[in-house]
Amino acid sequence: MAALHHDGAYVYFSGRPNGTNFMIWRVASNGTGAVRISPDSVSWAAEVRPAPSLDGTRVAYVYFTGATTIRMKYFNPDTTSSWYLNGTTPRWDPVGDRIAYLQPYGGPISVVNGDGTGARVISAPGRSYEERTFDWSPDGQWIVARGVNTLELLNVASVWTLPLGYSSNMNMPTWRP
Repeated sequence: MAALHHDGAYVYFSGRPNGTNFMIWRVASNGTGAVRISPDSVSWAAEVRPAPSLDGTRVAYVYFTGATTIRMKYFNPDTTSSWYLNGTTPRWDPVGDRIAYLQPYGGPISVVNGDGTGARVISAPGRSYEERTFDWSPDGQWIVARGVNTLELLNVASVWTLPLGYSSNMNMPTWRP
């Protein structure tokens, strides 16, 4: 899945040129200047699902080696985070410095600060959500996600959940202003 930076300058994606491992790439939105931005991965690893930060200084991504973790790439200096957490499908808060993510193969939705601290579950106990099927509200207060049978709105601060009953056959929500 490709991710467009909020200012439209770059598109981030994972690719596997010439039979190498999947790695994170960035290209200008006009299609020029493709650059591999993820570090060299080991022969059995994959780096996928990039999520650029609002300020463009970092990209959260999934690092898969049999275990699925979220890592961070910093552009200045050009380093990879020493922190990681178990999870998949990172999505940046559109107004802050938080990342929402899921457990691999579905599960609760969690939020972590952009520096890797303060991880907490924001979905109600016992709720499970599908990978890649959630998005932040433009104000960063809500997340819309695909639950077991329907789309649901989750309030990030209160863990309050509102099932959207009309949405039993809907999937892959995207929230836009």
